[in-house]
Amino acid sequence: MHNCNHDEDIGVTCEFFNTTTVTAPSLTTAGTTQGPTTRFTTQPLNTTMPPNSNWTLFAVITNTACAERLPYSPDQLMSEVLPMFSTFNKESTSQRWRQVVMPNFYPSVADFEIIWEFTTGKSLRQRFQDATSGGEAVKWTIRTTGGTFTRSGIWWFSNSASLRPDSHKWMRSSGSGFSSDDGAWGAASGTVNGNS
Repeated sequence: MHNCNHDEDIGVTCEFFNTTTVTAPSLTTAGTTQGPTTRFTTQPLNTTMPPNSNWTLFAVITNTACAERLPYSPDQLMSEVLPMFSTFNKESTSQRWRQVVMPNFYPSVADFEIIWEFTTGKSLRQRFQDATSGGEAVKWTIRTTGGTFTRSGIWWFSNSASLRPDSHKWMRSSGSGFSSDDGAWGAASGTVNGNS
């Protein structure tokens, strides 16, 4: 699980099943500290493309920018490195997300993938509204070099994120804190809540 809250925003732990935790160290690149990078894409509902194609990038998070310090913008994401949550496709309906975690900041054999399967198709905006007010049922498929694993649970991005559908964050604005209070991105059995 990639869980970011105010006190733990300087490290990242990718916990993808009950007994195993992978902790990724920070790296120094060109004079700056770089930690793990995670890319999130969504696949349009009713797509006629093969299951592993036609993904649209909507978020890039790092160990220091994944919730309260995650910038957001109405612009389409053009970088796969700089942290940002894009609201450009906020009304696009999807039922699947793809999360690619790069523990070494750049593509490597340590990378792993999590496919998020939600029970119903929703817009990105509605998905986050529900993930902050009542939780979202998810089946996660985690693919690593060590094998493929599945987990099911209820994902709360954070019950204090303040991401209502009428929030200024979804309107044509930019800012530096996508979540008002914490946020979780990842897979685990049971309830995943970035604010607990």
